[in-house]
Amino acid sequence: MRTADDGAALWPDRYLTDGRLVVVRSPRREASSRRARLRAVAVRLDRAARARLRVPSPAPEPPQPAPEAAFAAWDTTEARVAAAAGRAWTETVREPSWSSPLLAASRFDGRADVDRIVDLALRIRSARVSLGLRPAGTAAEYWDRQSAALEAAALRLGRRADALIRYRDQAALLSAELRQLADLERLERSAAEVDGITAATSALSGRGDGDLRGVADEIAAVRGAVAELVELMTRTRAPLAEPPD
Repeated sequence: MRTADDGAALWPDRYLTDGRLVVVRSPRREASSRRARLRAVAVRLDRAARARLRVPSPAPEPPQPAPEAAFAAWDTTEARVAAAAGRAWTETVREPSWSSPLLAASRFDGRADVDRIVDLALRIRSARVSLGLRPAGTAAEYWDRQSAALEAAALRLGRRADALIRYRDQAALLSAELRQLADLERLERSAAEVDGITAATSALSGRGDGDLRGVADEIAAVRGAVAELVELMTRTRAPLAEPPD
């Protein structure tokens, strides 16, 4: 069919009227409004976005396990040492006493100590792997010497981990002493009030039921134990400040 210059059909509608063919031109279609065009664009963009969302994204890489986690599969001295050091420090920082002002002067970076222990344990482990299986013949003597040297190094590393373990145990004791001290100080405050009430309601003068002197003696004893523990913890961490053997 021929078309006009504007692209519309030349004879778009035809029908018979009284036996005559009548041709009527259809009215020109109005151009789409700006709003309709924008809506069409939005629909296309929405469909494209939905299509992109249906495309599976690459799975994220699993996080690398901490070196301490790998030690669980190694039945060697250095593996047990490194794992114990990591556990000891994790448990130390969970103790309430670790954040106490009493340890402000002696607080240290135990995580760095654990990292050093782990690094040395990995070096010992790598050396064991390089050493391989015990050979036969005269080479076995040299293998025995090197294997013994690595085991001795792992045992020396254990002494550094032992300092962290003992520090953890002492931090737990300090937490218990601080809890007891807080309870006694609270009772000391209430004892003074109880003694005052007893004196005010009793016709007889004398010692009140609050037992203020007894509580004060207990507080002094606990404070002495706390001071001794803090000093002991300072001595315990001293080997960690020294370079590894």
